[in-house]
Amino acid sequence: MPRLLRLLAAQTANLFVPANLGNRIGLDHRTVDRYASLLEATYLIKRVPAWRPGLGKREVQHSKVHVVDSGFLLHLLGASEERLMADDQLTGKALESFVAMEVVRHAEWADEQARVHHYRRAGEKVDLVLESRAGEIAAIEVKVSASLSARDWRPLAKLRNAHGAAFRAGFVVHTGADTVALGDRLFAVPICALWE
Repeated sequence: MPRLLRLLAAQTANLFVPANLGNRIGLDHRTVDRYASLLEATYLIKRVPAWRPGLGKREVQHSKVHVVDSGFLLHLLGASEERLMADDQLTGKALESFVAMEVVRHAEWADEQARVHHYRRAGEKVDLVLESRAGEIAAIEVKVSASLSARDWRPLAKLRNAHGAAFRAGFVVHTGADTVALGDRLFAVPICALWE
C-alpha cells in the first residue's frame, strides 16, 4: 500500500486506472481498487468521478485521483518547496489537486448541494465540473500561469455553448491577482478567491 500511495502521488490530478497502476507495481487491478478505497476512507486520496451529460455514460468513465493534502503530496514525492516552484509539471499537478480539494471541501458544506466531477472528452478537458441537483453546472479550470490566453478558457466556453442555460458559470483559477471577466458567464479568478 505505501508503494501504491507514492505512485498515486506521482499520478495526482490524473485518471485513476487500476489496471495501469497495478501493472506498474505488480498488483492485481482489484487489489489496487480495494487499496485505493482504503486510502480514500482514511482521507489520504480522493477520487473525483467523471462527468458526462447523460447519467449512464458517467459510470463507465475513469475517475481522477487527487492526494487530499498538498503538503503530504510533496512529502510523498520527496519534493521541496524549491522543486515545486521550479518544476512546472509538479507545480501544475499540485495546484490542480490543491484547488480540487478546496472545492470539494466547500461543496460539502455549501447551502446548494453539488457533486464534484471532472470532464474529459475528445481532447477537451475541464478540471472540475460541479453539478447541482437541478442539473445546473459550473466548471473550473486550474492554471499555474498569472497571464492567460483564450486557449485557457476554450474548454469552458465549449461546455457553456453546449449546455446553454444549465451552464451557470465557468472559472479559470490562476496565480494572478485579479478577477477578470472573460466573456459570457466566464471569469478568471485568483486562487485567493477560494476563501473570499
